Order: sequence, then structure tokens, then C-alpha cells
Amino acid sequence: MIEMLFTISQNRWIIMIMINIILLFLGCFMESASIMIITVPIFVPIITKLGFDPIYFGVLLTLNIMIGTLTRPSGSSSISRLTLPSCPYQRPSGRSFRSTFP
Repeated sequence: MIEMLFTISQNRWIIMIMINIILLFLGCFMESASIMIITVPIFVPIITKLGFDPIYFGVLLTLNIMIGTLTRPSGSSSISRLTLPSCPYQRPSGRSFRSTFP
């Protein structure tokens, strides 16, 4: 699989950016535990062969999945915030997604 990625780019940072984009995209549509179960066995051998530290990749994986679950279209973390009493259920999507912006 690493040879297939090297046909796209020889630069290891470009491959890391591609993996980050995949994780962000998956975070928009899937639950975080499911993403980890599916992607970690695929990406960890690639990351170690590229020379990255697995701890560094674990931090990036967690951050990408966290950001992905906050963004639309599903935004599972934002939708689950609606159960809080401070956020009434009048206009759920607009209010919950607007409150996630800095």
C-alpha cells in the first residue's frame, strides 16, 4: 500500500496531509470509535514505514476525528450538545453549529 501512495507523492508530509484529509472526511459522517477501529490498522503500518512516530500520529488522529465530528453534515458532537439545558430545542442545527465557531 505504501508503494501505491508513493506513486501519488514521494514527500512523506504530503502523504500525511492526505491521511489527515481522509480522517477529517470520515469524521463528518461516522462515529469516532468506528473510525479508529477501521483506520488505525490501515494507517499505522504506513505511518511507521514513512518514519513518523506512532504517538504523533495518535495525537493527529484524535484531533482530526474530534474536528470532523464537530463539522457538518452530521456533526454528531454538535447534535449531542442539544441535550444540554442551556441550548433549547427550538432551532437545533443553526444554534448548535453557530455556537461551535470561535
